Amino acid sequence: MLRSSVCVCLCAASGVVSAQPVELTPPDVAASIRDTNKNGVGDIIAISPAAFSGLIRQRVQDEDRAIQEFDISQFAGQTVLSATIRGRVSVNNAFDVGVRSFEFGIYTGDGQATLDDFDPGATIVGTGQYQPPIDSFFEFEFVVTAEIQDILDDGGSWAGLWVNPTSEPNFPNILSEAADTAVLTIEVPGCPPDINGDGVVDADDFFEFLSLFAAGDLRADFNNDGVIDADDFFAFLAAFAAGC
Repeated sequence: MLRSSVCVCLCAASGVVSAQPVELTPPDVAASIRDTNKNGVGDIIAISPAAFSGLIRQRVQDEDRAIQEFDISQFAGQTVLSATIRGRVSVNNAFDVGVRSFEFGIYTGDGQATLDDFDPGATIVGTGQYQPPIDSFFEFEFVVTAEIQDILDDGGSWAGLWVNPTSEPNFPNILSEAADTAVLTIEVPGCPPDINGDGVVDADDFFEFLSLFAAGDLRADFNNDGVIDADDFFAFLAAFAAGC
């Protein structure tokens, strides 16, 4: 009888949930940073929405690198199931300077464009190339799950994309920030209290949690402190009551 009474109460909190990818686009920050004399960073060329905020160029006398930063604070404390970054590099002037090559990196941003972003210590996640005037653009997409998780685990709330021209001469190119060509997609678990993973938060999840809790199963460590105790029980109840 107790089980039936609890079930009636718990079923009222049920709801359909699922893990859904979240697309962050366009970037919150887009800019180009210039090394004016190849031995010292000298200028911020442009910050979005100004023209040339995505300028990528390398010449004998100077070099421009492009960045984009995305606010990922909504994913704090969560496990990243998958993350990808995609975008487009387009020709700004179709000079035939041979194959133009680039490397792409992910770094911990701060929500603003600074001179430090010229070389922010990015982790390289991929490369790309094209050859104007034969090509007018190329598109890229890289898996960045581990890099985004590392940023979150370290307490960061901004993820930056860094684009470096690796061939010389290489000019000029634009890293697009349009909504359909600059996208960071992150997928996290749909709802923590959906213990059995069936996409529904209901009494089955409650009793599944109780079983795990009684067995000392680490899946019942709901507050992630490494200890299974009453705090986990009440943390689960709060999440369950809040629904998803």
